[in-house]
Amino acid sequence: MVNIRGQTVLPAMMTTTSFTRPAWLQWAVVICLCLAGVQSYALNRTKVITNVLDHLLDGYNKEIRPGIGGKSLVIKSSILIKSMGPVSENDMSYSMQVYFRQRWKDERLSFFLDNVTEFTLSNRFINNIWKPNSYFINGRNSKQHNITVPNAFVRLSADGSIYMSVRLTVNARCPMALSRYPMDRVVCPLFIGSFGYTTDELIYTWENQVGIDPGVKVSQFELGRIEQQQLSKQGRYGELSILEVYIHMSRAVGFYVLQTYVPCYLIVVISWISFWINRDAAPARVLL
Repeated sequence: MVNIRGQTVLPAMMTTTSFTRPAWLQWAVVICLCLAGVQSYALNRTKVITNVLDHLLDGYNKEIRPGIGGKSLVIKSSILIKSMGPVSENDMSYSMQVYFRQRWKDERLSFFLDNVTEFTLSNRFINNIWKPNSYFINGRNSKQHNITVPNAFVRLSADGSIYMSVRLTVNARCPMALSRYPMDRVVCPLFIGSFGYTTDELIYTWENQVGIDPGVKVSQFELGRIEQQQLSKQGRYGELSILEVYIHMSRAVGFYVLQTYVPCYLIVVISWISFWINRDAAPARVLL
């Protein structure tokens, strides 16, 4: 501080600091207010979504299918094969790991929220809503994966559309004609249907082609084409909607050549050696 002609003059550095500090404080206050506003908006948003989900199932009866008394409910299904095998000739069965996906519409679960078109919900929500009782008709010992949590989720859209995906290991029957073994071709089927609903209530359709992960291989087999179709069959209590998948496979000839044909040929060739050994060389013949 300098006194010139009776006037107090501040140094340049002090003058700059005195004006700069309030500016920084103002910006800091603005930023804090913005962050507080964003946090408050997010908190209110979370409360609104939680409130919607809490009241979404009020008066909901999961035992009654959507649209009961009206048109048949359409279940759009798809399968993605993640791994394949083993294929057993002894049991005439095969196993594969798949993502089994189903899509249907339940208008009782429709909702309205600004800028929110769908929710992705955990497997707990699945237990509280109606879902199709789909099963594998030719299945033997299938299971759902539950490590580390049940491998299933639901995606709920604003119009009530539901997309459900579960990870399964499917073990199913696979009839084989082994008369041409190991030069035969194997076609392993998978049949999907409803355990109780007829076509008057439930219709299954394919949403898209059965997919298979690149690089999936089967021991001793080579994967071929995959066919799929949807049809209706007459059951005891009415017509049933069924989805069918046919997985074509041919045996890996190279494997059987090395494991079966080559050893058999070697045994036959070795047995011929005894004909070129002197008949008096008994120890050599016995060794063969």
